[in-house]
Amino acid sequence: YFDHDKDEWNERGQSFIVEDLACLPNGPIKDRMYFGKWVAEGGLVWPQFRRDIHCINRSQVPEDADWIVGSMDFGFSKAGALNIWAIDKDKRAFRIAEVYRTKWTIEQWADAVCELDSMFKMSALVCDSARPDDIRSLNNRLTKHRNAGSTVTVAQKCYKRPQTGDGSKQLFGLDHVREMMSPTPGWQPGEDLGLAPGVRLFFVNDAQVLGVDQDLLRAFKPVHTVAEIEEYRFPKDDDGNPTDEKPDKDCEDHGCDSVRYFATWLDRRKPGKPPEPDFEPGTIGYRWKQRAARAAQADRDKRIA
Repeated sequence: YFDHDKDEWNERGQSFIVEDLACLPNGPIKDRMYFGKWVAEGGLVWPQFRRDIHCINRSQVPEDADWIVGSMDFGFSKAGALNIWAIDKDKRAFRIAEVYRTKWTIEQWADAVCELDSMFKMSALVCDSARPDDIRSLNNRLTKHRNAGSTVTVAQKCYKRPQTGDGSKQLFGLDHVREMMSPTPGWQPGEDLGLAPGVRLFFVNDAQVLGVDQDLLRAFKPVHTVAEIEEYRFPKDDDGNPTDEKPDKDCEDHGCDSVRYFATWLDRRKPGKPPEPDFEPGTIGYRWKQRAARAAQADRDKRIA
């Protein structure tokens, strides 16, 4: 789309801008992608989220973040989202890998789960409790994948609050995520590029280890969880005021659901020292641990100097 030698849009890029971006409906997405404005959707569910705070480079993940847990929201016509989290001794969680896809059967998702399990060796995989058959299928595949003597129970139902008195379902986990995203009161980002104090939920950049869903990309829909979070909002009336405490049903929320499942699961547990993963050379997990160890050593050398 862009000719870096001439420092200008090429013919294909100009066509994309005029025929695609300019035709987006009015709103924050068009303001950002077409007009280049730094704006956010009003009435956000998680207004605490900021890319400059919560999105980090892989080298910033602490070396002791070795408790690996997955969270998953199933999908087919709409996207499914699988996030892999590394948790450190302070219960800070770092999303280190993600798969975000449409039109995948449960067998294809099971393939992805097994591939990421080879990379990172999950202690648990927290899933939407409304899909017990799919959870059972994932555990059966993981049992074969790990050559386990008995059925593994890595995939498990997420915790959900009981129904209200009128029988309606309660949405859970929103406050858990807000708490994990919130920095220490009074702290303001400055020149220090370290992890924000108080924040316990981070998203590693370039985490889509199995690539991007091109159908979603062409449809101008979110292709990863972070893009969802920036549009995750409450429904609004004609004056633009939020009208409910539940997110807008029109929002893409598959990755956000995955984050909610994980945050609620983590809130109910105390981290212990997990077994050291045995990554095979050449896997993403092996390379990630090597990079993390080198980055940690460089940081120690810098402090000593």
